[in-house]
Amino acid sequence: MQTYHTGFLITKLGYYKIIAANSTELFETDWGIIITEYTIFVEEYGYKISAWFSFSYKNSVIYTEDLDLHLRTETQNKQVYYSEFILGCFRTQLQKH
Repeated sequence: MQTYHTGFLITKLGYYKIIAANSTELFETDWGIIITEYTIFVEEYGYKISAWFSFSYKNSVIYTEDLDLHLRTETQNKQVYYSEFILGCFRTQLQKH
């Protein structure tokens, strides 16, 4: 999946995996979580709110996902949904590792 950001085409998956992997080294920890949210105001992408999140463990990305919501989602509902979903995924990864 690709997106346009300030005129440059970037591959989201690769970009966030690099940040997630480097976060564990930067903060000297075994686990790293990176989450970014952005709004897409482009008709061909469905006018949506999207969040990419990645988990890294010992400098390796172990899980990455894109989570989409409709633009009309209430802010508080969006925050609760993101938190519950991402923490649920993180709990699953903790159990695996």
